[in-house]
Amino acid sequence: MNYSVVLPCGGKGKRMDLGYNKLFYTLDEQSVIEKTVQVFDQDPKCQQIVIVHAMEEEAQIKALCRSAKCVFTQGGSERYESVYHGLLLVDHEIVLIHDGARPYITQAVIDRVLSELTQYPAVICGVPMKDTVKRVVEGEIIDTPPRSELWCAQTPQGFHTALLKECYEKAIQENHLITDDASAVEAYSTYKVRMVMGDYANIKITTKEDL
Repeated sequence: MNYSVVLPCGGKGKRMDLGYNKLFYTLDEQSVIEKTVQVFDQDPKCQQIVIVHAMEEEAQIKALCRSAKCVFTQGGSERYESVYHGLLLVDHEIVLIHDGARPYITQAVIDRVLSELTQYPAVICGVPMKDTVKRVVEGEIIDTPPRSELWCAQTPQGFHTALLKECYEKAIQENHLITDDASAVEAYSTYKVRMVMGDYANIKITTKEDL
């Protein structure tokens, strides 16, 4: 199944005290974004890599992301606006949205998402919660949700492109802040989103402890 992938590449590295975009941080002689792009560049099913970047980082992003599959566009002020800008360039019926700051994504996880997309229009990956979660309001525990029902959402999140684009357009019209791509489909369609097993190593680099 051929597909496009959209990589939102914002991130100022504030929580890492870097002073620059964390995607430019070097891991094993490659930047974070180079590692992420490499995974999709090496997948023959991936036909297009849409890089969504900040205007002031265009030259640096293009210097690092040299795959012939890459196309580039500027992002918005929020992640959901950036994803939508990326969707406007997608030229395949199947699209994956993947955080640029998740360089440890594996082909096995990508293939699990793609496999389910043959039967479902919206599929994400994630991992079951290991810790007990508490709902806390003003320092007091309100509820303890059953851990067996709780998963940590990861990316890539995969969709039929037309469906995701339609849901994002509705969200933007209503100024609805979308925190992840699946929530757009949950809010603006009648389809259920399918969950498949991700990988505990597929972390989003956010703080120095993630390195």
